[in-house]
Amino acid sequence: SQPSSDSSSKLQEILENICRRLEAYPDFEKWKALVTSTYVNADKNWQPEKIRRVKKLLTVNGEIREEEILEAVEIEKGRTRDITEEYRKQRLERLRRQKEEAEKAQPAGEKPSVRNQLTKDDLVPFTPRNRSNYVFKLVGEGQLNGLSVFIIEARARQKKEYLFEGLYYISQQTYDPLRLVLKPSRNPNFVREFELEIELEPWQDQLVLKKSRIKIYGGFLFKSVRMVIEEDYTDFKLIV
Repeated sequence: SQPSSDSSSKLQEILENICRRLEAYPDFEKWKALVTSTYVNADKNWQPEKIRRVKKLLTVNGEIREEEILEAVEIEKGRTRDITEEYRKQRLERLRRQKEEAEKAQPAGEKPSVRNQLTKDDLVPFTPRNRSNYVFKLVGEGQLNGLSVFIIEARARQKKEYLFEGLYYISQQTYDPLRLVLKPSRNPNFVREFELEIELEPWQDQLVLKKSRIKIYGGFLFKSVRMVIEEDYTDFKLIV
C-alpha cells in the first residue's frame, strides 16, 4: 500500500499547488485580444460543407464581454462571400441580450441564465468550490510545447451536463493548467458528441485563453448537425 499512499499524497500536493496558483490570479479579468474564429459545418464524414471565418477584437472586463467584428467571410462550394455587416448585426443583438442578462443577474449575485461562454471556472475543477465535485487521478508526466507537465484526469462524481471531465496538462514549474481535453460528464439534450480542447497561457498577471477547439455532433428529429469551432487568440493587451 506504500506506493499507492505515496502517489496519493503527491497528487494531493499537486492539487494544493494548482489551487494556490489559481487563487493568485485576479477574480476579474481585464484584457483585449484579437480573435480569429473558424466555424465549420461538416458532412457525416466530418468534411467541410460551409466555413465561416470571423476576425474580431474581444474585450473582457470582468463579467462583461464586448466584441468588435472586423471581418467575416463565408466559404461554400468554392465561393467566398463577405458577410461582415449581417454577422455584425447578429452578434450585436446577441451580445446586447447577454449583457442585459449579466446586469440583471449581478445585483442578485446570480449567474446569467443565458450563457454561451464557458468560463475557466466552469472548466477548471481545482478550486475549493469545484474540487468536491470530482475524483482526481495522476495519470503521468509528459512534455507540452517543451515544458514538463503533470497529466491529471478529473472525473465528475455526479454526471451532469455542466460538469466537464477529462485530462489536464499542468506545468510542473508554475502549476498553471496549460492544456485541457474535456467532454461534458453528461451530454446535453440532442447532443451525441461534444469534445473541447483548450490551451491556456500565463500572461502578465492573468491566465489567458490562447486556443480552443470544440467538436459537436447533435441531432433533433431528422436533422443532424456536425460542427467544429476553432478560435485563436493573439495580440493581448491589458485594460488599465
